[in-house]
Amino acid sequence: MRAPKATAFGSLAYGWQQLWKYFLHLFLIGIVVAVANGPTQSWYNGQQAGESAGFVFLNLFAAAYALLVVPVLNFGGNWLYLRFMRDERANLTEIFDGFKKGYLNIVLANLLTIAIIGIGLLLLIVPGIIFACRLTFVPYLVMDKGLDPAVAAPFTSPARSSALPRLSRR
Repeated sequence: MRAPKATAFGSLAYGWQQLWKYFLHLFLIGIVVAVANGPTQSWYNGQQAGESAGFVFLNLFAAAYALLVVPVLNFGGNWLYLRFMRDERANLTEIFDGFKKGYLNIVLANLLTIAIIGIGLLLLIVPGIIFACRLTFVPYLVMDKGLDPAVAAPFTSPARSSALPRLSRR
Protein backbone atom coordinates (compact mmCIF):
# COMPACT_ATOMS: atom_id res chain seq x y z
CA MET A 1 0.00 0.00 0.00
CA ARG A 2 1.39 3.30 -1.08
CA ALA A 3 1.11 6.12 1.46
CA PRO A 4 -0.28 9.40 0.10
CA LYS A 5 2.12 12.28 -0.50
CA ALA A 6 1.20 15.59 1.09
CA THR A 7 0.66 17.29 -2.27
CA ALA A 8 -2.42 17.90 -4.38
CA PHE A 9 -1.39 15.40 -7.03
CA GLY A 10 -0.29 12.87 -4.40
CA SER A 11 -3.68 13.10 -2.71
CA LEU A 12 -5.51 12.70 -6.01
CA ALA A 13 -3.36 9.70 -6.94
CA TYR A 14 -4.07 8.08 -3.57
CA GLY A 15 -7.79 8.77 -3.98
CA TRP A 16 -7.80 7.08 -7.41
CA GLN A 17 -5.86 4.15 -6.00
CA GLN A 18 -8.39 3.65 -3.22
CA LEU A 19 -11.31 4.15 -5.62
CA TRP A 20 -10.20 1.30 -7.86
CA LYS A 21 -9.33 -0.90 -4.91
CA TYR A 22 -12.81 -0.57 -3.36
CA PHE A 23 -14.78 0.33 -6.47
CA LEU A 24 -17.76 -1.98 -5.95
CA HIS A 25 -18.12 -1.03 -2.29
CA LEU A 26 -17.97 2.70 -3.01
CA PHE A 27 -20.31 2.34 -5.99
CA LEU A 28 -22.85 0.48 -3.85
CA ILE A 29 -22.65 3.17 -1.16
CA GLY A 30 -23.34 5.80 -3.82
CA ILE A 31 -26.34 3.83 -5.11
CA VAL A 32 -27.82 3.40 -1.60
CA VAL A 33 -27.44 7.10 -0.84
CA ALA A 34 -28.90 8.09 -4.24
CA VAL A 35 -31.90 5.80 -3.79
CA ALA A 36 -32.44 7.17 -0.27
CA ASN A 37 -32.40 10.73 -1.65
CA GLY A 38 -34.87 9.84 -4.42
CA PRO A 39 -38.16 10.33 -2.53
CA THR A 40 -37.14 13.85 -1.51
CA GLN A 41 -37.09 15.01 -5.13
CA SER A 42 -40.14 16.99 -6.18
CA TRP A 43 -42.50 15.37 -8.69
CA TYR A 44 -44.85 18.36 -8.72
CA ASN A 45 -45.57 19.55 -12.26
CA GLY A 46 -47.56 22.67 -11.38
CA GLN A 47 -51.05 21.48 -12.32
CA GLN A 48 -53.10 22.43 -9.24
CA ALA A 49 -51.79 19.52 -7.20
CA GLY A 50 -51.34 21.77 -4.18
CA GLU A 51 -55.08 21.98 -3.53
CA SER A 52 -55.58 18.39 -2.41
CA ALA A 53 -55.11 17.17 1.16
CA GLY A 54 -53.19 14.13 -0.08
CA PHE A 55 -50.61 16.36 -1.75
CA VAL A 56 -50.10 18.36 1.44
CA PHE A 57 -49.72 15.15 3.48
CA LEU A 58 -47.26 13.77 0.92
CA ASN A 59 -45.18 16.95 1.08
CA LEU A 60 -45.13 16.85 4.89
CA PHE A 61 -44.05 13.21 4.82
CA ALA A 62 -41.31 14.01 2.26
CA ALA A 63 -40.07 16.91 4.41
CA ALA A 64 -39.94 14.73 7.54
CA TYR A 65 -38.14 12.00 5.58
CA ALA A 66 -35.66 14.56 4.20
CA LEU A 67 -34.91 15.93 7.68
CA LEU A 68 -34.94 12.73 9.74
CA VAL A 69 -33.78 9.86 7.48
CA VAL A 70 -31.75 11.18 4.56
CA PRO A 71 -29.10 13.00 6.66
CA VAL A 72 -28.37 9.81 8.60
CA LEU A 73 -27.74 7.87 5.38
CA ASN A 74 -25.68 10.72 3.89
CA PHE A 75 -23.53 10.98 7.01
CA GLY A 76 -23.17 7.17 7.11
CA GLY A 77 -22.12 7.14 3.45
CA ASN A 78 -19.53 9.85 4.09
CA TRP A 79 -18.25 7.92 7.10
CA LEU A 80 -17.83 4.73 5.03
CA TYR A 81 -16.03 6.67 2.28
CA LEU A 82 -13.63 7.94 4.93
CA ARG A 83 -13.06 4.45 6.34
CA PHE A 84 -12.34 3.00 2.90
CA MET A 85 -9.89 5.84 2.18
CA ARG A 86 -8.12 4.95 5.44
CA ASP A 87 -7.95 1.29 4.33
CA GLU A 88 -9.97 0.19 7.35
CA ARG A 89 -12.21 -2.84 7.22
CA ALA A 90 -15.77 -1.63 6.86
CA ASN A 91 -19.07 -3.39 6.40
CA LEU A 92 -21.63 -1.82 4.08
CA THR A 93 -24.34 -2.24 6.70
CA GLU A 94 -22.51 0.38 8.77
CA ILE A 95 -24.15 3.02 6.60
CA PHE A 96 -27.16 2.56 8.91
CA ASP A 97 -25.17 2.87 12.17
CA GLY A 98 -26.26 6.48 12.53
CA PHE A 99 -29.74 5.27 13.46
CA LYS A 100 -28.28 3.35 16.43
CA LYS A 101 -25.67 5.80 17.69
CA GLY A 102 -25.58 9.55 17.42
CA TYR A 103 -28.92 9.92 15.64
CA LEU A 104 -29.82 13.18 17.37
CA ASN A 105 -26.35 14.63 16.75
CA ILE A 106 -26.60 13.80 13.04
CA VAL A 107 -30.03 15.38 12.62
CA LEU A 108 -29.03 18.48 14.60
CA ALA A 109 -25.73 18.85 12.71
CA ASN A 110 -27.62 18.67 9.43
CA LEU A 111 -30.16 21.28 10.58
CA LEU A 112 -27.38 23.56 11.88
CA THR A 113 -25.47 23.25 8.62
CA ILE A 114 -28.59 24.02 6.57
CA ALA A 115 -29.39 27.04 8.76
CA ILE A 116 -25.87 28.50 8.59
CA ILE A 117 -25.61 28.07 4.82
CA GLY A 118 -29.16 29.42 4.34
CA ILE A 119 -28.36 32.55 6.36
CA GLY A 120 -25.19 33.00 4.33
CA LEU A 121 -27.15 32.70 1.09
CA LEU A 122 -29.67 35.27 2.34
CA LEU A 123 -26.89 37.75 3.08
CA LEU A 124 -25.42 37.33 -0.38
CA ILE A 125 -24.46 34.35 -2.48
CA VAL A 126 -20.73 34.52 -1.64
CA PRO A 127 -21.05 34.13 2.17
CA GLY A 128 -23.29 31.10 1.64
CA ILE A 129 -20.68 29.49 -0.59
CA ILE A 130 -17.94 30.26 1.93
CA PHE A 131 -20.03 28.78 4.78
CA ALA A 132 -20.77 25.68 2.69
CA CYS A 133 -17.05 25.15 2.06
CA ARG A 134 -16.22 25.63 5.74
CA LEU A 135 -18.88 23.17 6.89
CA THR A 136 -17.78 20.36 4.58
CA PHE A 137 -16.16 18.37 7.37
CA VAL A 138 -19.12 18.47 9.80
CA PRO A 139 -20.43 15.00 8.76
CA TYR A 140 -17.00 13.45 9.30
CA LEU A 141 -16.53 15.10 12.70
CA VAL A 142 -19.97 14.01 13.89
CA MET A 143 -19.76 10.41 12.65
CA ASP A 144 -16.08 9.65 13.15
CA LYS A 145 -15.12 11.71 16.17
CA GLY A 146 -18.54 11.77 17.83
CA LEU A 147 -18.58 15.55 18.28
CA ASP A 148 -21.77 17.42 19.08
CA PRO A 149 -23.12 19.60 16.25
CA ALA A 150 -22.51 22.83 18.16
CA VAL A 151 -18.87 21.78 18.64
CA ALA A 152 -18.31 20.40 15.12
CA ALA A 153 -19.47 23.53 13.24
CA PRO A 154 -17.04 26.00 14.91
CA PHE A 155 -14.18 23.50 14.49
CA THR A 156 -14.44 23.89 10.72
CA SER A 157 -13.55 27.59 10.65
CA PRO A 158 -10.04 28.48 9.42
CA ALA A 159 -9.19 30.19 12.73
CA ARG A 160 -9.63 26.87 14.57
CA SER A 161 -8.10 24.59 11.93
CA SER A 162 -5.13 23.80 14.17
CA ALA A 163 -7.56 22.45 16.80
CA LEU A 164 -9.38 20.31 14.21
CA PRO A 165 -9.14 16.63 15.14
CA ARG A 166 -7.13 14.64 12.63
CA LEU A 167 -9.32 12.74 10.20
CA SER A 168 -6.53 10.80 8.51
CA ARG A 169 -6.14 8.10 11.18
CA ARG A 170 -7.89 7.24 14.43
